[in-house]
Amino acid sequence: MAGAHEVAVQGRVLLMVEAAGALASVLGVPLAALTGKLYLAALVALFGLGCCLRFVRLRQRLRETRHETVVVPPPAPVWLTPLVGLLSAVEVAVLVEATRLPVRADQAGFDTAHWWWVLAGFVVLFWLQRGWLGERLTSRAATRC
Repeated sequence: MAGAHEVAVQGRVLLMVEAAGALASVLGVPLAALTGKLYLAALVALFGLGCCLRFVRLRQRLRETRHETVVVPPPAPVWLTPLVGLLSAVEVAVLVEATRLPVRADQAGFDTAHWWWVLAGFVVLFWLQRGWLGERLTSRAATRC
């Protein structure tokens, strides 16, 4: 029973850390926007969205395991990370071409700050897809056992 208590305490600590990160990012958006840093505000907002999504997912997991024994899901397959990285890169490339975002130096309107949008899009897509696919694959593997 001590193991379940330690996991619950660890989960609550992680929950507080995620909440602090989300609060810091939410407060950073208006400050960055007021100083005229639109790209910075957008990146901080994306980071805040990621923290909030992670916070909600962690909170749901804590509620599910509050009165049950904690079952550690099997790890995600090794091939998942490279596959999701490739998928995210292709998706970002399609989005860049579809929106005609100038990311090459020979394009009119090119700005190196556009690469921050590309990087932010890649990170968000990678993180969301890896979490979603990882949960689906590990839950399917757990039901087979």
